[in-house]
This record gives sequence, C-alpha cells and structure tokens, in this order.
Amino acid sequence: MPEETATTRFQALARLHVSCLPESLISLLGLSFANQFYRFIETSKTEHLGFIQDQNRIIGAYVLSYAPDSLFRRLLFNTWLIFWAPLALVRPPLLRAILEAVSPTHGEGLICGPELLLIFVADDQRSKGIGQKLLALCEQELQDNGYDRYFVRTLDDTNNLAHKVYVNVGFTRVGLMTHGGRKLAVLEKRLPEKTTPGE
Repeated sequence: MPEETATTRFQALARLHVSCLPESLISLLGLSFANQFYRFIETSKTEHLGFIQDQNRIIGAYVLSYAPDSLFRRLLFNTWLIFWAPLALVRPPLLRAILEAVSPTHGEGLICGPELLLIFVADDQRSKGIGQKLLALCEQELQDNGYDRYFVRTLDDTNNLAHKVYVNVGFTRVGLMTHGGRKLAVLEKRLPEKTTPGE
C-alpha cells in the first residue's frame, strides 16, 4: 500500500481512537503518539489490526495481540513512548495511566492465548452492528491462524456496558485480575471448530 495511504490510515485510526477512548493511555499521550502506536501495530508480527470502513472513512477498529504480556515493553523499545513519559509529571491522568500500565498484575496466568486489546466504533455508528462485525473479523483472523479461543479484560462490573456486550456475544468469565488498583474481569470466548467447504 502506498506510504501516503498508510499514513492517512494511521492518522484516521489515531483520531478515532482518541475520540472513542479518551481515557486510554494511548489517548492521554496525544494524537501524535496514537498515530505512532497504530503504525507500530500494523507492522507488528504479534499484533493484528482490523478495521471497517464506510465510504473510505474508518468507522471502527480492533487490536488483537498474540503476545499481550510483552506489548508494553515492545512499545517502549519500538516507539517514542519513553520520550512521552515525562509529560506524566504535569498531567495527573497520564501519570495514573502509566503507573497502571507498568504496575504488577495480580491474577497472571489467566490469559493464556490471544487477547483482544481494543475495540471501538465511531459515535455516530454505534448500535448498527459494527462491533459485532469487528468481532467476526477478529475471530476469522484467529481461526485462520489455528486458534480456538481468545480473551478480553474489562472492568469487573456486570453493569458495565462493555462487560454486557462481551457476555452477549459468547464470552464467559474465567477469573479476576487486579491491575493498577482496578479489578478487571477476564473473559474467554471459545471459537467453533473451523470447517472446510463441503463438510
């Protein structure tokens, strides 16, 4: 794909991410870092980026990691993340997000496979089935690579909208993690066996 088109795509993903997930570490580090994050993800051998477009406009995306435990370390060495960290000294929400990212996780070992790290849909496209289409793309990617399950972490609150959505599409709770002082439910979804045409 031409570099100009790829750059435009990274910028669109970065803007959508910041708009949809303003409290995420990526958003708190700013649009420039978000752009760099998506450039890294698209070239990574252990992450997969999927997105849906409508008339050349990206309206939703997801990030899947086959090695979620090492992602933060890889970002430190392959992006300018380390140079953005000093901003945390003057921006308390950013400091809190960075401390959460590097703090120990209690409940490790619950995630033993690919993890859906991010999924988001443009505000004006919600409740149109875009999230389900993104999950279907993600699951096709997993099946094509021989995986039969994947995981997601979300706030441990059954009233949380994200938690409800995951349960409604077939995820089941497999445990609880404490990360950065927050309790996170670990959910797993088993995928149906891939069939070949004619079976």
